[in-house]
Amino acid sequence: MEEVIDFIKAYILKEFIITGNPKREERWQYPIEAVRELVINAIVHRDYRGFHSQFKIFPKKIELINSGGLPFDLTVEDILDGSKRSEPRNRLIAEIFRDCGFIERYGSGIQRANLQLLEYNLPPLDIEVKENTFKLTLFSEVQVTPQVTALEVKIINIIKKDNKISIREIAELLEISSDTVKEYIKRLKDKDILIRKGKTSAGYWELL
Repeated sequence: MEEVIDFIKAYILKEFIITGNPKREERWQYPIEAVRELVINAIVHRDYRGFHSQFKIFPKKIELINSGGLPFDLTVEDILDGSKRSEPRNRLIAEIFRDCGFIERYGSGIQRANLQLLEYNLPPLDIEVKENTFKLTLFSEVQVTPQVTALEVKIINIIKKDNKISIREIAELLEISSDTVKEYIKRLKDKDILIRKGKTSAGYWELL
């Protein structure tokens, strides 16, 4: 589980706040405890007969897509207001997590994540449910100073080696989606770090 958290940390922003104390304060783009709650939720509630859990990280949001919808007698409103407790789809895994102290009580993870987002001055989770899919989205509204994330550094280094490389090829090298690469390249352009010259296959990238 911590490996997933570390992976997410590598692709989100962190700012350092000067407080006047000798030790500066660190603030992540999202509350890490909220992210941890959602990772636990994905593991405990995933339908393992379906597809793998997916974490998609964009500049201003994180999407978590899990296999398995809601039980027929449970609604999104039930989850948000706590009027009904959701039972873990994988009880054995849930019991192990509870024994290890990762779960306080069943069915409360999303509520705790929303509380942490509220304390962080971020909007609540967006929940989208389909028959066999459960999707959670965290949004970031924190304005941070322009800085380069770990993923942006990787993209820059790839382009330094081959300035004619395509978005698809970058995505394959980083093992992420082309849409994610497009999002981060747009961000590099907005920071005046990268431009694209030429609109055809003969075009190339130029670092400023």
